[in-house]
Amino acid sequence: MNPPRNVAILIFNEVEVLDFCGPLEVFSVTGRWDNSNPFNVYTVAEKSEPVMTRNNLCVNPSYTILDCPQPHIFLVPGGYGTRREMNNTKQYNLDRLDQGPFARSRPGSVRVYRGSSIGESWFA
Repeated sequence: MNPPRNVAILIFNEVEVLDFCGPLEVFSVTGRWDNSNPFNVYTVAEKSEPVMTRNNLCVNPSYTILDCPQPHIFLVPGGYGTRREMNNTKQYNLDRLDQGPFARSRPGSVRVYRGSSIGESWFA
């Protein structure tokens, strides 16, 4: 059996709850029927302090971007807060996988998924 693949889900202030909790739930329950547990899912944030979601749910990240386990999949959910995070120069530069904690990986070994927001699809 293969070891679980690490799935890092980025959370930030103003993230849409459904946009990060939906994928977190799907990856977390995958394989439960046959006890294969193919994914190790965790949240990451810029800092180790609580994150306030779009509708004021307070969430504690499992790790910071700098101290998280090496991810195989890095999921960036949507939401209103993405507008600010796109210009956050302190945040990990997702367009360059040769920086930060992900520099240890081989080129192409980290898959970055940028999500869309359920709210944005309703009101776009």
